[in-house]
Amino acid sequence: MSKYHDEPIICPKCGEQGTFQLWETVNVDLDPELRKKIFNEELFLKRGERIVYKLKYILTDK
Repeated sequence: MSKYHDEPIICPKCGEQGTFQLWETVNVDLDPELRKKIFNEELFLKRGERIVYKLKYILTDK
């Protein structure tokens, strides 16, 4: 099972507010569409009007 929660974010440059889907676990066997988003890093990006946010992440194989 894949699990995420919505995390509020505020742009440090323009003050734009939004939410980011912060993934806690991703199971690509159960959610294969997320595999591509991991490898192209789309799962870790949030696009605002003026900025693109990229979160740091750790990948593990359990």
